[in-house]
Amino acid sequence: MIERARAKRAWEAGLPELQDTQQLDKRRKMMEQQELMEWATREKEIEKYVVSYWRHFVFGISERLLARCLINLLVGILPKFIALAQLGTKVN
Repeated sequence: MIERARAKRAWEAGLPELQDTQQLDKRRKMMEQQELMEWATREKEIEKYVVSYWRHFVFGISERLLARCLINLLVGILPKFIALAQLGTKVN
């Protein structure tokens, strides 16, 4: 962020002086290009943040869902294993 501010100050120092209309047009065009580049940079930063946020959100849901599925599976299967184990001990 500090580097961008320094770069912008240096860029502003290099803008043409406002002495005639040709310089004004050139300055306006340079400022528009700089603004487009700044917006593109901001959009990339926002996109990076959003992707990171959703990745953590989705993985969090996936982990909780997997844990819930495993618990449900074990709750459904465990009584059957216990019953089979008890049958096995009765037969022997």
